[in-house]
Amino acid sequence: MIYTYCPECGFLNEEDAKFCNNCRKELAELNSTQNLPAKCPYCNNRIDSNANKCKHCGQLLKETENYNSMIVLGYIFSFITGFIGLILSIYLVTRKNKNVKIHGIIIFFLSIFLSIIWAAAIYVAYVMFIAPPAT
Repeated sequence: MIYTYCPECGFLNEEDAKFCNNCRKELAELNSTQNLPAKCPYCNNRIDSNANKCKHCGQLLKETENYNSMIVLGYIFSFITGFIGLILSIYLVTRKNKNVKIHGIIIFFLSIFLSIIWAAAIYVAYVMFIAPPAT
């Protein structure tokens, strides 16, 4: 289904609508080359639909890369092995997207914390089960 943005309020209407379902203004015939108003998903201000970056909050609107798999792998590896989690977190922190950076910071501290926990657990297991008893 094809939709049309209202030039007055930026609401997304069905293509065959004659009036905006939000503000009830008459919808003009718009061609696909015209820049239609839209709303930023981060700050909800009106922006140009072809914009790559919001002029109000500065968030990137059109990502060229999808970081979801890297974020998920970062969380998984932070639990399994801290070192790979640290590497992925540093990679995510260096990206431009603010949400990706936040995940990178969380994964960084989670990897450090869990590495300390793993090291303590391995030490306790060594002392209790492997090390010879002191005489």
